[in-house]
Amino acid sequence: MKNNSDPTQQRKLHDLDQILAQEIRGQSHLLPRIASVLKRGELSLTKLHRPRGSFLFLGPTGVGKTEVTNVFTNHLFGAEKLFRCDMSEFQTQESIGLLLGAKVG
Repeated sequence: MKNNSDPTQQRKLHDLDQILAQEIRGQSHLLPRIASVLKRGELSLTKLHRPRGSFLFLGPTGVGKTEVTNVFTNHLFGAEKLFRCDMSEFQTQESIGLLLGAKVG
């Protein structure tokens, strides 16, 4: 179990809801859920040897998927910790076939 007695990290977790609400508009129905998962993960209230949190943000371009990720990552961990997997090249049926592999037969 992690030791989360670092006052700086505790302050960051405490302020997370407020930071997300300040920076993100139009997603108020999701922000408390995201903050809850992140807080539980950082406080080691999840299963041992499991990710702190796992998110799959889906939606059309411009709804704030990347912005939400950037805000909480920068706030909690720093900008250098973000790992981004851009799936935009898999928007067509043919390109999804490349991702999944060829069909048998």
